[in-house]
Amino acid sequence: MGFGLRTMGQAVLLVMMVFSIYQAVLRSAKLHCDGPMEAVLGMFQFALDHLGKVATAPVIGTLLHGGILGGVTAERANRRWK
Repeated sequence: MGFGLRTMGQAVLLVMMVFSIYQAVLRSAKLHCDGPMEAVLGMFQFALDHLGKVATAPVIGTLLHGGILGGVTAERANRRWK
């Protein structure tokens, strides 16, 4: 079960990172930023803003249930095909 929750957390962080990088590239391409450092700092601010918007009870509940279900399924498959 621990593996499912850890993987769920890693997936959320990876998706937020990739989406923030994408938004930073779009903003810098449209010249909304004065330089590359402002785009990088804006990327972190964007990630924090959207992580706060996504952190609602239904989303967290779905992620936790999916992580637990995935961990239990992986553990059963490990025991069966060991």
